[in-house]
Amino acid sequence: MAQYQSIANDIRNQIIRGDYQQGDQLPIQTELATQYATSRVTIQKALDLLQIEGVIYGKKGVGTFVTEQFSLYDNAVQDYMGLTKHYAQLGTIESKLISFEVRFPR
Repeated sequence: MAQYQSIANDIRNQIIRGDYQQGDQLPIQTELATQYATSRVTIQKALDLLQIEGVIYGKKGVGTFVTEQFSLYDNAVQDYMGLTKHYAQLGTIESKLISFEVRFPR
C-alpha cells in the first residue's frame, strides 16, 4: 500500500473514531506532513483521495473540513464488499445482457 493511502486510511479512521467531528477543520498540510514524517505532496494526495470519497472537503484559502453528511454508513469505501452483497437483503440482483457488439477504432 502506498504511503498516501495509509495516511488517508489513518485520517479516515480518526474521523470514524470521532477524533475529528463533522464540520471540524483538519490540521494544515504542513502540520500533517510533520505528523506523518512525509512531504506535503504525499499529504495532498491522501487528502485528495478522502475528498474523492466524500469524507472531507476543502475551502480555498481556509482549510480542509470533515464533510457534514459523512456517516459510518456511508463509509463503504473502507470495507467495500460490492453492491450485490450490500443490497442482498433487499432481494436478488440480476443482470441481463441486452446487446453485445465489438467496435474497432477507425
